[in-house]
Amino acid sequence: MFGTPEILKTDNGPPWNSEQMRNFASHLGFKHRKIIPYWPQANGEAERFMRTLGKTLKTAAIEGKAWKQELNAMLRNYRATPHTSTGKAPASLLFGREIKIKLPNIKPFAANKEAIHKDNATKAKMKEYTDQKRNARPSNLRVGDTVLVQQPRQNTLTAAYDHQPYLITHKKGTLVTANRDGKETTRHTTMFKKIPTTIPRETGADTRADQRQQTTKTTNSDYITRSGRTVKPPDRLNL
Repeated sequence: MFGTPEILKTDNGPPWNSEQMRNFASHLGFKHRKIIPYWPQANGEAERFMRTLGKTLKTAAIEGKAWKQELNAMLRNYRATPHTSTGKAPASLLFGREIKIKLPNIKPFAANKEAIHKDNATKAKMKEYTDQKRNARPSNLRVGDTVLVQQPRQNTLTAAYDHQPYLITHKKGTLVTANRDGKETTRHTTMFKKIPTTIPRETGADTRADQRQQTTKTTNSDYITRSGRTVKPPDRLNL
């Protein structure tokens, strides 16, 4: 709804005479006016519009077109056409601007630059606050990178990422498009994991394990005390 009307005019059909309708009008605060019974001229504007709707549906049936699409096209053109009584289009009176249709418009659409600038500034401020709160960092994904794509989890055994790699072919803002065997997938940057191209260096745990293994291989007779001191048995005559 585009707000609450001041006056609602209807016929005298059963739906409009119910207690529920009266409560609805009282709740929203509009006046409900009913036309004179058996006098269609009192609601001539609505009756004339119903003729236009009927003609549109009949034409769509004769031409074999989808009546829903033709009805929407008729309503769109009707709302963009100036009325002879007001000299203004219904959409222009409602929204305060001309709506865009297929027909070219001589008068260009005048955007509210102040509102657009304020909206962009507010969104940028909100993004900055959210990024600081989440400690977000810029994405390092680039076109040509090999990545893994996050996949929905079916159960607890499902891996977080698809094990088949994708190749990034396009990136626009936070949207990334990756391709694998002709299948394209577009996701947010946070749903991709970059595969490193270089072999990672040995970690500290691996280095310590190698050192322990080398120490064991050097001599089996040496042993290490709890304090870390290496004790070597004395050399004796092997008689």
